[in-house]
Amino acid sequence: MHQPRRRYADIEELLELGVLQEANRRFFHVLGLELVMEIDGDGDAALRIVDCREESGGTIFAHNPSRWSRVRRTRARIVKELWDKAVATRRVRYGFEQQPTDDL
Repeated sequence: MHQPRRRYADIEELLELGVLQEANRRFFHVLGLELVMEIDGDGDAALRIVDCREESGGTIFAHNPSRWSRVRRTRARIVKELWDKAVATRRVRYGFEQQPTDDL
């Protein structure tokens, strides 16, 4: 059986869309972790996970009424729209939003 060629997402695009932000806000921050993109001296990007689990209650984005709060809210809205569309499709196709643990 022929396997389709694996495509990799552009990390910078995911950063701009807000996918990394929302992965942090919805998942990693709750666990006291933070997903970050680091760029080395050669311009190569890598994803890293910062461990902040010693902070009781996890981490949060600092509220800042400046430009970054507006950008973060816009990114959260964009990801919510993408999420809602994908969830609707998954419910029709698979009968669930997130794969049940028993199906792993």
